[in-house]
Amino acid sequence: ILQMLSARELRGVMAHELAHVKHRDILISTISATMAGAISMLANFAMFFGGRDSEGRPSNPIAGIAVALLATFIWSWNFVVARGIYKQVPPVTLAFYRWLTATLVILPFAISSFKKEWPVIRKSLPFFILAAATGISIFNTFIYIGAQYTTAINLALIGTTSPPILSVLFAAIILKEKIPGMR
Repeated sequence: ILQMLSARELRGVMAHELAHVKHRDILISTISATMAGAISMLANFAMFFGGRDSEGRPSNPIAGIAVALLATFIWSWNFVVARGIYKQVPPVTLAFYRWLTATLVILPFAISSFKKEWPVIRKSLPFFILAAATGISIFNTFIYIGAQYTTAINLALIGTTSPPILSVLFAAIILKEKIPGMR
């Protein structure tokens, strides 16, 4: 590389690489990949924890609750990480790399099921795209934007109390579900 680049170009390359160090890009990517790998491993393990019934559904409701609680625990770190690195990583970049990393980690475990279920997925592709755009991409990007202006506690409170309330309202409006008095 020393023989291929001029001194000015070499300084530019070094500045670029040092910017990665300054902004902790590799550290953030490593932590994200490790967490995504751990989540995938735990989820994969949990799928087999309680066995399956004759229709292929999980047969152990306690295992389902435990996995849901584990997912919530792990997801809660999202708000802390978002607030902790908001000065180093722009919100859209963080959202992009978060989901890219998760996709790459989960893909080896999911590709065979994805291929098998492709006809069903293809029929509902617009729904999946809408759910991915709103429930994942836009939601997390807005959380990361919010992290620039408020605390991790506020992010967690807003991010965890609003979805259940809005889900009940949307289910009543869109799906015409009845809302019992206790809800």
